[in-house]
Amino acid sequence: MASKEVTSDIASLESQAETVLAEARAKASELLRSANQEASRILSAPLRLAGVEAECAAIVDAALEQSRAAVEKAEKEAELLKAGVRGKGAKTFQVLVKKIEGMVRGAH
Repeated sequence: MASKEVTSDIASLESQAETVLAEARAKASELLRSANQEASRILSAPLRLAGVEAECAAIVDAALEQSRAAVEKAEKEAELLKAGVRGKGAKTFQVLVKKIEGMVRGAH
């Protein structure tokens, strides 16, 4: 595999990792927006029932936890992709070294 291909593969994997993170952040933002809308709707209801504030807080907390989990998962996936790139680069390097060794041995 040529070094340009390896570089291209690494760039592609990094791009995929960035996309995963961006999607997770967008999903987290959407969850928070939805939770805030629901909380606003509940708070603006004409009748205040006991525990409404607690329900709002629970909804927002759940949305925050979901968004944190989504971002954490995306970061782990990105790390796995990056680790794969590093491993693939090392393997490619080893193959190139063996080819060069073979060429050097063949020249003697």
